[in-house]
Amino acid sequence: MKVLIISHTYISPINRLKWQELAKHYPTATLKVLIPKRWKTHFFDVESSGLAHDSLKNCTFESLPTFFSGNELLYFYSPFKFIKLLWAFKPDVIHVEQGLHALSYFQAILLNRILGIGARCSFFTWVNWLPSFNFKTKLLTKIFGCFNAKGSSGAIAGNADAQKILTATRASLPTLVLPQLGIDTKLFKPAHTTKPFDHKKYITYVGRVVEEKGLMTLVHAFAKLANQYMNWHLIIVGSGEFEKQIIDYVISKKLLNRVEFHTPVSHEKIVEFMQMTDIFVLPSLDVNNWREQFGHVLIEAMACRVCVVGSDAGEIPNVVADAGVIFKQGDSQALYEALGTLITRPSLRSSLAQKGLDRVMQEYTHKVIAEKTYNFWQSLSSTTP
Repeated sequence: MKVLIISHTYISPINRLKWQELAKHYPTATLKVLIPKRWKTHFFDVESSGLAHDSLKNCTFESLPTFFSGNELLYFYSPFKFIKLLWAFKPDVIHVEQGLHALSYFQAILLNRILGIGARCSFFTWVNWLPSFNFKTKLLTKIFGCFNAKGSSGAIAGNADAQKILTATRASLPTLVLPQLGIDTKLFKPAHTTKPFDHKKYITYVGRVVEEKGLMTLVHAFAKLANQYMNWHLIIVGSGEFEKQIIDYVISKKLLNRVEFHTPVSHEKIVEFMQMTDIFVLPSLDVNNWREQFGHVLIEAMACRVCVVGSDAGEIPNVVADAGVIFKQGDSQALYEALGTLITRPSLRSSLAQKGLDRVMQEYTHKVIAEKTYNFWQSLSSTTP
C-alpha cells in the first residue's frame, strides 16, 4: 500500500517518529510525507529541515512551497510541483491531516480526480466545537467541506466530540477516534532517580498562557495551599497574552519566590521539566470558540510517570480516564482540594502516576497510533473513492 500523508505537523522532526514507526512495523507499506517548506507559528517561522536524514527506505519526507503558510484552513501547495509529485508517486491512499474544510485537502482530492489516480482519501480532524466564521469564510468552508466530504473514504477524529460532530452530518463516513500524535517513549520516560522526601516538590503547567487554559484557576488554588505546604512550588512553562494577569496575581499574593515562570522550551527541555514534576495540572476551560482537543502534555507527563490532574473540559477526561484526577473546570476550590489530597497522600500520587504510565504504553505510543492508523487505511479498501 502506497500512502501520501499531507500535513504541516511533520515540519517538526520529533513528530516524524510516528511515520518512521509505521514504516518499520509495516515494511511492505510505502509512505511519502509532504510538508510545507516553511510554516509560520505564533512565535517564529519554521523551515523544513533534516528530511533526507529522517527518511527511511519505505518512508520519505518531502517539502514543497506553499501559499498562505501558517493558515491551516487556507494554505495549499504549489500546484505544478504537487501535480508532479502525485503523478510520480500514484498513491493508493491520500491522508490529509488538516481537517475536513482545508483547502489543501480540497487540492489533493481535486488533483486525484483530474489525474485519474483513484486514491482513497481520508482526513484527520481535531475540531470538537462548531466554530463561528464570517460570511466569506463560512461560504468557503461550506464549498470545501461539501466537496471534500463527497471525496472522502474515511476520517480519523482526534477526540470523541470531533467524531460526534462528523457523524452528525456524515453518518455513513467510517471514522476512528485516535490522537494525531503518540509519545516517543525513548524521550519521555520516568526519571532515573527518586527525589528525597524533604526535597522541593513541584506542581507544573506547560502550554500557552492564555485565558482559556484556566491558569487563573491554577494560581488561585496554589495560593490557597502555598502556606500549608511550604516545600511545594508551582512551575509555569509557556507564554501568551495572559501572562501579565497571572504574574500580577502572583505578585499580589507575595508568591514570586514560590512560582517559577519559564518561556516556551523544546521537547527535550519539556522532558526535564516533566521528570522533576510531582503533579502536572491542565486546568483548561471550555469557551465559545475553543475546547481542549486532546492535551498532549498530559500523556507526556504520564509517560514520565507523573501524576496528572485535569479539568473536565474538552477531551481531558477521556485522555486521563482513571489514571489521574479530574476536577470541575474553573473551580479553584475543587482544584485546591484535589491538590491537597495528592500532596498529603504520596502513595496515591505514586499509584496514579503508574496507572498513567501504563495507559500511555497501552494507548498512546507512536507504535500503537501507527498500528491503528495503518489498520484503518486498510479498512478503506472496501469503500468507494
